[in-house]
Amino acid sequence: MMAIIGSGAVRPGLSCDRAGTSEGINYCSEKSINSPSLRTLPHAVPGLYTVAGILSSTGRVFEWFRRITNQTAREYDDILREIYALPLKARAPRFFPSRHRGPIWDFNQGIFAGLQPEHTHIELGKGVVEAIAFGILDVVETLNGEGCSVSSLRGTGGQYRNLLWNRMKADILGIPLEIPLVIDAELIGNLCAALVGEGRYSGLAEAAEDLVRIEERIEPDMERHAVYRELYGEYRAACALIPETNP
Repeated sequence: MMAIIGSGAVRPGLSCDRAGTSEGINYCSEKSINSPSLRTLPHAVPGLYTVAGILSSTGRVFEWFRRITNQTAREYDDILREIYALPLKARAPRFFPSRHRGPIWDFNQGIFAGLQPEHTHIELGKGVVEAIAFGILDVVETLNGEGCSVSSLRGTGGQYRNLLWNRMKADILGIPLEIPLVIDAELIGNLCAALVGEGRYSGLAEAAEDLVRIEERIEPDMERHAVYRELYGEYRAACALIPETNP
């Protein structure tokens, strides 16, 4: 909740993407949403709700990929630069983090499909980061389908420190990403709460709107987004062919 406040998602229609080891897309709503794929809780701002899609393992999946490809000593930027340089339609294995598609995107019984002898750690990485971003896109589309129109995401957490990953995410989602000056937005959220407690502001919304600063706005490349939409359609079709197991 402090991250949501510290991102400035304190008005209906604003969304926060809290991305670290796990990830959650939180939409600020005027009404509660009843959906098996989303989690609705009262917002800290009275009268509002936060409607969330949960991805419990995004950062953990990437750390797992670094470990199995012996890249834990390499910089994130270098790993993602190699992946970003691949052609969008480069033949790469698809990664499915789970054989069960439930309300929470989780890493359990994951599989690679389409592995070829010529594939390297770079192609494996492409499969992994696209799977993560497609999971985020699935959450955004689920929110849109429930009337929670996500027009941009305010990012917080460690994942948002990587410019190339932010660009890839914006291109895949097809919406702008707004990067706050303070990436660890919980700190600003805590500051807002403290200053409200001291009487400096009348409420959390007023404090957040005054204190949150957006340092950078990353616009999507819509030509790349069109290609990613095609790849996403193929990925979802492939997901449907995987026999489900019990979660």
